[in-house]
Amino acid sequence: MRKVRSPFLVAATLASLTIAFVGCEPTEQDLHYRFSAVNDPVRSVADDSSHGHTASVRSNGATGATVAAITPGSGGTGAAVSFPAACPNSDPTCPRVMITSPDASDLNPGGANFRFGLRVRLTLDDLTFDHGSNLMQKGGSDTAQWKLQLDDPASGRPSCVLRPDGNLSARVRVTASVGVADGSWHEVACQREGDVLRILVDDRPAGSKALPATFSVTPRCQPLVIGGNGTALRNDQYHGDLDEVYFDRD
Repeated sequence: MRKVRSPFLVAATLASLTIAFVGCEPTEQDLHYRFSAVNDPVRSVADDSSHGHTASVRSNGATGATVAAITPGSGGTGAAVSFPAACPNSDPTCPRVMITSPDASDLNPGGANFRFGLRVRLTLDDLTFDHGSNLMQKGGSDTAQWKLQLDDPASGRPSCVLRPDGNLSARVRVTASVGVADGSWHEVACQREGDVLRILVDDRPAGSKALPATFSVTPRCQPLVIGGNGTALRNDQYHGDLDEVYFDRD
């Protein structure tokens, strides 16, 4: 796998040098949403990786079903986005909204190494006890899938989920040993290196699981979704702020 460092840590490292190349940015991501040119409310998001994965915002049309542009936290660039406040997943009047881009083959890692992640900011009040919170995923529970989620309402521990081609019951899930629902910005990432799936929080390993050598994830004909798995009831809506969404494969 390309040794792709966190784009946020790269920027911080360059800023700390006495001599830096102004304007030098990491370009290895296959997808990267910096939200640098979004308007409020957010309707579309450009792909800053130059791979053309332009995203749009979809909602259920309920009051408050928007994604808002906000000022990013330390380490962010341009803007960040904020999702609606927490409410019951089964309430038909609850705002449900997601950011989505069409299916693309370069977002299917297959058996290759990969890393995907984003920055989050939320509190325990943004977590609800009747559903998890989907951060980003490609593929559903009935297809091959890669996914990053928050489904621990007690402490906001993120987890990575992979469902392999041809045997969905052989899914692998690794949950971080630390939570991120403390009101501060955190980077969360899922990374495959050979036969290991690892979850990282602020670029530090926070848990891992072994993968079979033949493990392959190819969610064909599936869109990328961010912040929820759809706009219908029980969409595992995320409530909080997001920034710097990216995906990279070898």
